Amino acid sequence: MELKEIAACEYSDITEVYQGIFLLEKSGKQAILQDKEGCPEIVVPFDKYDFISYLGNYFFKVKKNETYQLLDKNFIEKGVKANNMKFLQENLFAFQTPAKWVLFDLVSNKYLHNNGFDSIETTELPEVFIVKNNDLYGLIDHLGEITLPVEYDLIKYLNNGYFLIKNTSTYIGLVKIS
Repeated sequence: MELKEIAACEYSDITEVYQGIFLLEKSGKQAILQDKEGCPEIVVPFDKYDFISYLGNYFFKVKKNETYQLLDKNFIEKGVKANNMKFLQENLFAFQTPAKWVLFDLVSNKYLHNNGFDSIETTELPEVFIVKNNDLYGLIDHLGEITLPVEYDLIKYLNNGYFLIKNTSTYIGLVKIS
């Protein structure tokens, strides 16, 4: 049996985010280490960003000077800058501009709903998102199209495709999306 040191015992945390890619932490800073067939290399150094976190689907959220950016699986900045961001599903992210959250599709490299929303939340349905604007709720799909107008006091995802929809003080029932 042969043992090979990939990363020295000098880090406060090491997390494997996907095969052969590790997020290292030391003194409150993060770096990305790539191990290709036993040849480790720090591909994103500790001093490059103020913060690094793994979003999913081979993408990282990085922060520098109070602005977030997206790194792809080759550790290249995607050119999108925002106040915050979150992974929604494969190639679909929500970015927070100064006032609104907008959907961004990495395949088409474009924003899907230019007006934006106060918030965008996921459900267990991969193509349906709950949005909020001016204290009213609605539903949009993965293409940014409004599927239920933003005019309800509350939309709550239950499970199995069921949504509870409340208008003023009366529950108007359930909506099922399949």
